[in-house]
Amino acid sequence: MQRVLPGSTGDVIVFDDTHFPVIIATWFGRASEASVRAYYAALGEQLARALADRLVLVNVVDTGPAEVPPADVRRLIDELNAEWERKGATDETVRAIVVIESSAIRGVLQVLGWLHARGLRTVNVSDVATAMRTANDTLLGLGHAPPLGLSRVHRPVRPQAP
Repeated sequence: MQRVLPGSTGDVIVFDDTHFPVIIATWFGRASEASVRAYYAALGEQLARALADRLVLVNVVDTGPAEVPPADVRRLIDELNAEWERKGATDETVRAIVVIESSAIRGVLQVLGWLHARGLRTVNVSDVATAMRTANDTLLGLGHAPPLGLSRVHRPVRPQAP
């Protein structure tokens, strides 16, 4: 199901678990505390689901339409990511694929990696199609059948913020 997670500054995250255990989050605009907290809540639900089903969660984060978040939001992302790991997100339970089209966003991810003691374990790709192929190959490499339709996934249109 595709959900829109609205922020407080006109930003939105489209969170799509239609292809579980592959989840796709497309970030639009300059992330706010509200959208980041909603994202990590949704992510936590999907992690619990994957752990219960003994599946590896493939978390695809599309930052293509994102803008650089403010420093307080970057700190919050780091805090919530650490909390997510305490809930069971490890190298064995989660694979992260990040679509990066901007050098500024690449820099933000690098800084978050420095702040986070273990660093962000991601596979960075340049477009959504490559992310879907990588998700497919990741699941095949783990001996899991990938969900149908990954090759047809594309970036959603930015929804209107409520």
